[in-house]
Amino acid sequence: MKNILKKIILPSSLILMTTELIAQEKDYFVDMRAVYVNYNQDFYWADGEAFVTSLKLGYKKEIYENFEAGVVFGAIADFGLNGEDKTNNTYIYDKDGDTFSILHQAYLKYSFEKSFIELGRFEFTSPLIDSDDYFVLANSFEGVNSNINLGDANIKLGHISRMSGAWDAGYDGGSFVSMSKSPWMHKADKNRTYVTDWPNPVTTLGVDDEGISFASFDYSGDNYKFQICDYYAHELMNSIYAEVGFKLNGYEFGVQYNTFDSVGQLEDISKTNSLAIIDYSVWGAKVSKNIYDADFTLAYMGVSDDESAHLWGSWGGFPYFASGMMVSYFETSLRDASVYSLNSDFSIFKNLNTTLHIGYYDLNKQYTKDSLRGVDDGEDYMYTYGISNSYKFSDELSFTFKLAGRTLESGDDNTLVRTILKYKF
Repeated sequence: MKNILKKIILPSSLILMTTELIAQEKDYFVDMRAVYVNYNQDFYWADGEAFVTSLKLGYKKEIYENFEAGVVFGAIADFGLNGEDKTNNTYIYDKDGDTFSILHQAYLKYSFEKSFIELGRFEFTSPLIDSDDYFVLANSFEGVNSNINLGDANIKLGHISRMSGAWDAGYDGGSFVSMSKSPWMHKADKNRTYVTDWPNPVTTLGVDDEGISFASFDYSGDNYKFQICDYYAHELMNSIYAEVGFKLNGYEFGVQYNTFDSVGQLEDISKTNSLAIIDYSVWGAKVSKNIYDADFTLAYMGVSDDESAHLWGSWGGFPYFASGMMVSYFETSLRDASVYSLNSDFSIFKNLNTTLHIGYYDLNKQYTKDSLRGVDDGEDYMYTYGISNSYKFSDELSFTFKLAGRTLESGDDNTLVRTILKYKF
């Protein structure tokens, strides 16, 4: 009986109370989701399955001329598929495998035309640090963020100290974790090794709890765009991301380049501990074309052959052209790899949007021994595929189905499935 009260009656009561509040006050908003997840994973991890509801209840108000304050509470409630062992293989729950509630956002924001500065807890979007709305509860960040608008150009400056997010932040969506302790760091050599104890890879390396300072400049015109970003994770690493895009004769082209280099304490540690080395580059290119009302994108990504730990999607951002949907989940051992993908976006029926993905990974089997499937033989290649269907019933209600998978050279298969019923108003 207690479980029934906890799983059904209490969440339902909260939803009814929220609806009543919104009816009375337009500055409130709510984002409710029912999410089913099924992961058929490789044999490093047990299969995962979950059925949860999530709720974001927010309130924002102009408290003085050009000053806005906002607060958002987030919660995730389990409907019984998270077993007695409380495993977190679906990366939805907190570090103990439990459901949770959290003060998701609490910020003060000053805006002037298209420029602003905000501080506190907020959602954030950039190439490497991103709210990464992974279909349940988005990442949230703690710090200061500003945007200076110069017409077609924007300058962004800020500092982020901590983040929450079950997909990042050490698999702990229920608390805020230091940006130094949240990265996914994979050693891309013959042993599938995190830099140190999982899930907080830098905990035992002696790296202090420091945040990330960032600065970016972007410029957009009718037929071109340019963006360059610098992320300085104090005592950990520095990353520079650059992207150029342009349109020509009905085609859209893009190139990108991203570097990662250890700095400060981690750089000192890496001189005697090879597991702590961060020194690699990622680059890519794409071309897109609309054909019969369908968008096709052919993309390429390359990864350098440097002895280095990799930080794929460490803070929610995964900007590479040749990835997409949930396929990035599989990308952990890509030293000296080349990736080719083809994506297609189209709509056959009104309000139904479909995305198809196929990818081919040319791997270096020297670096995929044990890394991808736990045996001495490495993998020379793998295929990825994905499909996403999203139907919009109204501005408030939508349903999404996503399937992604991979097949390794050895024949091992892994699939990820998510369905999301979303109601937002």
